[in-house]
Amino acid sequence: YIRLQPRTIESRPRYPDVIRTRHPCLVYPMNRRQHLTICAILIAGLLVLSASGAFPWSKLNCRNQEIDISSGRIRNTRHLFFCQIAATTEDSWLTRAMGGTNDTPDWRTVNTFSPGFTHSPHYQFHSAIHSIRVLEGTHDFIPIEADAQSLIAASLVHFWKTEKVHDAESFVDSIARTALTLHDKGSKTVAASDIPSS
Repeated sequence: YIRLQPRTIESRPRYPDVIRTRHPCLVYPMNRRQHLTICAILIAGLLVLSASGAFPWSKLNCRNQEIDISSGRIRNTRHLFFCQIAATTEDSWLTRAMGGTNDTPDWRTVNTFSPGFTHSPHYQFHSAIHSIRVLEGTHDFIPIEADAQSLIAASLVHFWKTEKVHDAESFVDSIARTALTLHDKGSKTVAASDIPSS
């Protein structure tokens, strides 16, 4: 009989046509300097996009104005890359008129400004700081007596806390008109009795 020899099967790659290569970044890993360069390019790119208005009013790059409706204090904050990098708080004319308060601060956003935009979104308390500036200008025009200041401050804070912002605006406008009328009549000050009822 004929004796068959066992057939030898050569081991071959399963996919001979596929050429396996390693990624250049794996073969030549980046050093620290290259990492820093790439990060700097990305940061510069984000700043350019932000300055061109690509991310309006986001904390990537913006400035906020806030009002504490309990005390009238004004806070300015600055955000860059979603981190707060600066904050300042100051007393306003309303704060001084109140003579201080022990109420818990209740901060509300008034304005948000971003590079490339000259206007802010319209928030609920968008007019709050402007109202205080009107009162301050009125007081410079014709002095408002201390009792009248306290009455104005209490009324304005009440409007804000009850979220009657439009009523607060009307109240401030009526005070400014009353002060102008009193000045034209020769009055030297605005008394508590001259303040329109709220």
